[in-house]
Amino acid sequence: MSTPASAASDEVAQQDRGASWQTLGVYLALFVLVAIHVFVFEVPEDAPRPSWLSDLKLNTRMIERGMLWSSLALAGLVAARAQLRPSTADAEVPSARWKHRALKWTLGILVLVNGFNYFYTRRASFDQWWHCYDAYHYGLNPVFQEELGYERLYECTVQAAPSGKIGQKSRVRDLRTYGFTDARNVRAARGPECKARMSPERWALFKDNIDVLLDRAHCGPGRIRSALKDQGYNGTPFHTALIKTYFTVAPVNRVWFVILALVDILA
Repeated sequence: MSTPASAASDEVAQQDRGASWQTLGVYLALFVLVAIHVFVFEVPEDAPRPSWLSDLKLNTRMIERGMLWSSLALAGLVAARAQLRPSTADAEVPSARWKHRALKWTLGILVLVNGFNYFYTRRASFDQWWHCYDAYHYGLNPVFQEELGYERLYECTVQAAPSGKIGQKSRVRDLRTYGFTDARNVRAARGPECKARMSPERWALFKDNIDVLLDRAHCGPGRIRSALKDQGYNGTPFHTALIKTYFTVAPVNRVWFVILALVDILA
């Protein structure tokens, strides 16, 4: 026979389980919404920008301001929800239940809108949605970790790239010393070293991916030249193993780098 205390405890536990499922539903809806936009507007190479994004003439600053104000509203609503959560005694009062449900729906919609702005709208307001800078470091390097290690990504990129896209005077960080040199010295000092480290098939695959990243429609020479001054790949062995596993199933190309970026929503 249940006591009033145990009944109240069961009611609270049931509310918590319901809240957990509702939270999961909101994030699942966010993932599906972003994934639909990615597969329609980002995966096809010749896909246009979403018409609503062009029509609204959104820019990154406007989106970030909107996210700031909606985040403040979200924080206020979370605080209000804690205050307005009905007690066991009030749970049967229709007005208390209505207020609580309305607040939960408002919170869910704000999380969905803010999450969509963060994971899609903000990034789609740039030239492309996927972050080629990260794809270069944390997508490409793990695939060729055995040949590149943590020190050869930049020099092998220079050796694989045409001099017309990475010029001889382009600055390149030496990942062994963290000092700077230029592409001319890298090509002269290292010679065909990177090509010799890879099988013909692997070298061709590496060159193909560098060509994709250098294409202005995807990343562009300017961004890759800027990346050559960064500090290389610093992923953990777990990250390396995970990305290598992913690319044993998926081809190493732009489409699958774009799809891989969806992991950001789940992280």
